[in-house]
Formats: sequence, C-alpha cells, structure tokens
Amino acid sequence: MQVHKRTLRTVVAVLAISLVLSACSGGGGGGSTWFNLPSIPITLDANGNGKVLGFNIGYLGLQPAMIGQLQQANVQEIEIRVGYHGIFPYANGEALPYINWTDESVNLLQDVLRNTPGAETGATAIPWLRRIGVGVRLKLPLAQGASPLDIPRWRGEELAQPETPGETTIGPIQFASLAYDENGKPSIEGVPLAQIEQALGASFGLDLPPLAMQIFKAINVQQLTVATQPNGIDLSVDGRPLPGLAYDTPRLERTIAIAEPLVGDPTLVSTLKEVAPKLPGADVDIIVSFTGQPAADTKLATIPVQVTPEGALAIYGIPLGTSPILPQDMLAKLQAANIQKLDVSILQDSLYLAANREPLPVIAWSDATLEAFQEMGGDLLGVPPGLLNGGLAIVRALVAKTPIGLSMDLPVAEGAEALTFEGEFDVTAVQFQPSAVEGAKPELQLGVVFDPSGNLVSLAGIPASTLAAVGAPAINLPPNVQGLLSQLGAGKLQVATADNALNIMADDARLLGLQYDNAALERALGLASAFVADPAQLESVGAVLPQVLNSDLNLVVSLTGEPAAETRLTSLPIAVRADGTLAVYGFALGDQPILQKKFIDDMQAINVQRIDANIINDNLYLATNGEALPVISWNDRSLDLIQEVAGSALGVSPDLLGAAIGFLKDSDVGLALSLPAAEGAEAVSVPESFDVTAVAFQPPALGDLAQPLIQLGIVLQGNQIASISDIPASTLQAMGVSLPALPENIANILNGLGAEQLQLTAMPNALQLAADSESLLGLAYDDAALNRLIKLATPFLSANVAEVFSDPDVTALLTEQLLPLVSGADVDITAVLE
Repeated sequence: MQVHKRTLRTVVAVLAISLVLSACSGGGGGGSTWFNLPSIPITLDANGNGKVLGFNIGYLGLQPAMIGQLQQANVQEIEIRVGYHGIFPYANGEALPYINWTDESVNLLQDVLRNTPGAETGATAIPWLRRIGVGVRLKLPLAQGASPLDIPRWRGEELAQPETPGETTIGPIQFASLAYDENGKPSIEGVPLAQIEQALGASFGLDLPPLAMQIFKAINVQQLTVATQPNGIDLSVDGRPLPGLAYDTPRLERTIAIAEPLVGDPTLVSTLKEVAPKLPGADVDIIVSFTGQPAADTKLATIPVQVTPEGALAIYGIPLGTSPILPQDMLAKLQAANIQKLDVSILQDSLYLAANREPLPVIAWSDATLEAFQEMGGDLLGVPPGLLNGGLAIVRALVAKTPIGLSMDLPVAEGAEALTFEGEFDVTAVQFQPSAVEGAKPELQLGVVFDPSGNLVSLAGIPASTLAAVGAPAINLPPNVQGLLSQLGAGKLQVATADNALNIMADDARLLGLQYDNAALERALGLASAFVADPAQLESVGAVLPQVLNSDLNLVVSLTGEPAAETRLTSLPIAVRADGTLAVYGFALGDQPILQKKFIDDMQAINVQRIDANIINDNLYLATNGEALPVISWNDRSLDLIQEVAGSALGVSPDLLGAAIGFLKDSDVGLALSLPAAEGAEAVSVPESFDVTAVAFQPPALGDLAQPLIQLGIVLQGNQIASISDIPASTLQAMGVSLPALPENIANILNGLGAEQLQLTAMPNALQLAADSESLLGLAYDDAALNRLIKLATPFLSANVAEVFSDPDVTALLTEQLLPLVSGADVDITAVLE
C-alpha cells in the first residue's frame, strides 16, 4: 500500500512539475492537441494538504490563509489546463486570463530553457505538453455556510473573444528609457539608477541577477518589449514573440471578483477595479534594452489627472490612493480663480501652461540655467545632489524627445457654473497675438550698477546717494541671488523684450525667457491674485506690466561696478499724487513729497493735467494736455540757467534738480507727467500714440500786414527797467506808463550770468537769446504754442503782471492781434545789465 502511495505521489508530482514548466512555456498558431487527458482531481483540506483518489499526497504549498481568502470569494474549485494554445486557469469552471503561446513563441521559450541551468528538460517537455492536454483540478474546502456549486466539467480550450475598444483608455505611452548594461545594472535615459539609489539610501530592486544576464547573452537578447493590445499583453524579444497574457472583459471581471478578498487592501482593490476595465483600451509599450543604451525614444501622451474635492488624485481615472495630495488651500485658491482645468506640458526647453484651455505665458530656459539650478537646487530645496542631478538629467533627456504633460480636471467651486471642454487640446500649440501699439513702440532702456558685494551704485545713471537723499529705499542684492549670480559667473545681466517675448540673459547668453500676449498676461495675473496676500499690489503690477512688456525694453544690470547701458526712455509715465509724491509705472519714488503743493494747485488752476517732455540732443520738447509748447534749445552754459529757473518755479531742491538735469542731459529720456485734476474738472485724454517730439509749428499768418520790425534797447538795473530806447523810466512814468519790475528770482538769474549785455533776436517761428554775443537759448514756436506758454507761465508771474494778463481784453488783444505778429516779427532787443 505504501508503494502505491509513493507511486501515485510521484505521478502527481511529475504532472505538477509539468504544469509548472508549461506555465513558463508558450505556443500558438493553427492546430490543436492530439488528445486531452482528464484533469487530476486533488482535494485540499483547510491546511493545504491534498488527496488524490483518497490517497494523501501531503502539503501542496497552498497556505491556509490563502485557502481562507479563496473561501471568502466562494472559490470552490480551481482548474488549470495546459494545451496547444496555452495555460488556462478556471475558477468554479469559469475561464480566467491565461498564458497564450504560439509555435514561434514556444520555440523562443525553448531557447531560453535550454540556456537555463536545471530547466533543460522543460525545453523538451513543452512540445509534448502542447500535444497531450493535461490538467489538475483543485477542490477547496467549502466555507462555513456555503452551498456546493454545480461546476461544469472542462470541455476544451476557450480562447479570449476578440474585442475592439471604442477609445484609448490609457496612453498612448511608449516607455523606452530603461536599459541594462552587461552587468545587469539599470539606467534610465543613460543615468545610472545606482546614482539615485545612493542618494536615497534605498534600492529600487531593478538589478538583474547574473543568471538572467547569462541567459540573455546566450540567446543574444538586445531588447525586450511588453505591449498591450485589446485582448492581452504581448511579450517579445528582438521582434520574436514570447508567451503572453490573454484576456477579454468577462475574464477580467471574474479575476477582480476573486482578487478582492485575496488582496485585502481596500485601496488596492479599488485601484484594481478601476484598472481592469481599462486594460482592453490601453495602448502601452515598454521597451527594455540590454545594450546599455535606450532602444528607442520614449513617447508620452498627455496624462489626464482628476482632482477630487478633498484633493485626492486619479490618473486615467485610476485613484492614487484616497489621501489628499493637492493641499486644500491651493485647491481653494484655484477654485476662487474659477480654474476648472489646468494643462501643463514641458517640451524641450519650455514650460507651457493653460487655464481653462486658455494659454498662459510660456516659460523657457537654457542649459546654463539648469546647470546653475543643479549646483544650487540641492541647498535651496534640501534635495541630495545625486537625486537632483540624476532626476534632472532624466527629465532633460526625456523632454528633448517627448512632451511631458498633464491635463488636470479640478472640482467646480460651489455656486460656479461648470465649463465644457470638448475635443483635443494641445497646450504647446499656442499662438500669441502681437501687441496693438499705435505709433512707435515705447523704448525703455535702463542701466543699473551693483558693486561686487551686491550694493547699488547707480540706477539709470543716478548715484545711489542721490536716490537716498530723496527717500528712495536702499537696494541691495539678496544673498541667495548673489550666490546664484556668482554660480553663473556673469558680469552682466540683461532683460530685453522683442516681439511678444522677454529674455533674461547673462553675458549675452539666455537664461530664461517668457513668451506672452496681453491676454495671457491678464490671465496669469488673475490667477496669481488668488495666491498673494494683497491682491491690490498685484493690480498695480497688472496695470504696469503690459506697458513695460509691450515696450522696447532693455534693462542692463552690471554686477562688477562697471558702467551699464545709457538710459533711454521715450515716454516714462510719472504720476503726481495730491501730496506731491511721485510714482513711476505705479511704483512710488520714495515717501517724501517732491513737488510742492503750490505747483500742483497752480497747474489745477489752469487745468494742466498732463505735461510731456523729451530731450533729444540739446533740445527740449514740451507739451501740456497733448498740445505742443515752444521747443527750447541750449548749450552747457545755459543749462545752469534752466536749472535755476526750473528750480525756482517748481520749488524742487537744487541737489535733486541738478541730478535730474544731469540725468536728462546724459540720457535720451521722455517723461509723461500726469497731474491730479482739480475737483469738478473734466479729465483730459491724451492718445497713447502721442509723440511730443513730432511737432510742426505753423508759419505766421500775417495776411496783408507787413512783417513787424522791433528794435529796442533796454537798460536793467537790478530788477528794475531803467530805460527803453533811451527813454528813462521816469519819463515813461510821467506819461502814465509804469514799467513792470522783473521777478526777483529772474533778476538774480540774469545777474548771475556775469554778462554785460543780453541780445534777444527773433525771426519767423524762432527766437535766440545771447549773452555777450554767445548764444544761450533758442526758442521755436508758433502763435498757438506761445499762447499755451503764456497760460502755463501765468501762475509764476508777479502779481501785477498776472493781473494784467487776467484782463479778458488784454488776453484777446494778445492772442488775436499781438501773438500772430510776434510769431512773424523781426526782433532785435539788446539789454544792458548794470
């Protein structure tokens, strides 16, 4: 009896070994088994011990815990059949996914087994197992309270039913970055994983054992491909098929029903339930190289990501656990901005973004930028250098070949209307619209100088000491910025705009770039407003940024103390606040008043809301409310005179005015000074395209009148006019003509010239002022410009003169009769200064 038991156990063991060997084998193509033997019935108890035909054959390796889990799934019988087309498992008589093989895949499997020590016999046995169908049927103990099922007997091989998915559910993805060298060491995109493992202090467990590499070398394996298709997962080596996995939807559904109690983890079960139905529609290829280099380019489709209201994520509808990944505060801010879809893609050297399928600015970088980030990123982010360098190298290699993109669907905020997104969307196919700028593009060139220690030396040619004197805050480079710049080794930084793009360069090599249009900038600022503590500050930036970026910007920053670029500003917008402080592009120039309140009140009294000025060479162009004033020309000597006149009129400190005039003299600068309107006054509108230098004075309209000729001799004593054309002031006084006194400040300025004689000569539309025959100032005008100048000068005249000009009859005489004559007059006035 013992002999029979041993014999039976041996037979069963041989069959079991055959099944194990056949599980590693394959086949396919047309044909069938010669005949099929009945499956060997094995009855298991709760401890995993088996009986065949009433004979004990001992423990078969099925653990009691596993049997209990199968009982929970009400699996009462497991049958495995080996046949011509593969290895077919069944649960309670229902087909499950199976290993399929063909003649070609079996031939390759035999090559593998022949080169596997101890498996050589399997290479010979596989063809026989395909021709003579064998099987084993495991009967499990019934769970408590379960009723026996009526399980049908096996009737032959059941192949998976062909399926045609309606859409791709996962992918398309081709991952070909993994490669092994001759020692079985893995790398991704040429970066050894050992480098990253060392940085993490943990192993990914991807090293191949020597035996595997020995087998691969023996059959000259170059690459292994794993590819999904609607009815399974195919394996191949260098284009030659291996046995694969076959399934259809019913088999996958049965597998999930059995797997639930076996897996135990509810999260994993939920994931499997989501993955299994998507397998027929998956388009995933994994190509593993054994040459040390990737066998093909990795290609990644945009990955759909779903965000739950709690912040948990799902990819392709597959949950990534149940714990929140996206922080609630970030999710709330995105919802506050009504962002329901966020698209992100990295391609080559650019980051593309879109909110609700509307493009945001594109960010670009260079190799130099990434290399600097590699050097400093570890300290900034607290990441080990090996991990940062290795990870960044992998990403850089990938994005050179394929976009890495996400399309994130966010939950709709309560009360918000759900947006609809239809069709395909390529976030990288962005076309920014050129900026609509009337007339010439504003030019903004600015030089900033820092010393090697990061201290500001000058801004736009104005020394730091002068800026400090007017209350401007000190500017120094933060230590981390200095560290980054030191790493770059750059002596000069440049920020420049050109055609919807802004570039940041170091020594003329691009570091970062930004592509945009006004709409993209507006969206970016709107999104950013949800993430800043004070949205009002961002509103100021939003009002200024499009103006700056749509200008011809060239900001040059010297980091060595050497001079930077000369300043050129075609129309610098300066806003005058009611308290006399100034703001440029919405940013305050210190907190101390620069213009006196009286000047602001005087301008409001004559309704001057805008003063434009531009200096080109030695000419000053001026306009009020968008209308030209006379053009003033000068030389170096007369510049001091202008400084004194302007300082007296504006009430500005001599040091500040001197610095400003020096700045204007050495720069090509235009200013647009906006003044607060008087209460109740209608706002003045000046076109954005207004160019103060594009002035065309009208020739004098004398009609039938002859050209006026004026020749006078004047003697000045202090601020008093002593005589005109040799007629003493006292004689004129006796005749009832009172000569006005010069304003004290004007008299002091004239006396400060140190000249004995002043000459004022005029010809049509032009006037020249000379001191001792040396030209000081020139004036170009027409009668309209002179009229505006008189109106602008009225608040600065002495009280008696201002009273004269305030008379409507005098004003009419001046504007309608005298000014046209002045514009066309031939004037020669000589003033002797005593």
